[in-house]
Amino acid sequence: MALPQLLRAGATGLARQHRFSEAIEILQAGGATARSQHAVIDLAQTLALMGSIARQCGEDALTVEADAELLEIIKRIGGEVSGLDWAPGLLPRP
Repeated sequence: MALPQLLRAGATGLARQHRFSEAIEILQAGGATARSQHAVIDLAQTLALMGSIARQCGEDALTVEADAELLEIIKRIGGEVSGLDWAPGLLPRP
């Protein structure tokens, strides 16, 4: 089974080549893998990248879906993660 971080790396390379559909497919597989492994941080990082790539190629529904699931993970973990690269600006300011 592929590790989510390796799938994210592959998706990043594809996105740089403007092969967004393929990148999103890989990220969806990576998200499923992370969920099956209960790897919450890997899932969050995958969702953050998926939202970013979906934004780049105009996939609004996927952007909203990925951001919403990521926000739920951030809320579950706690606001401390909002300073990490994969979680900027998603939590409302107090």
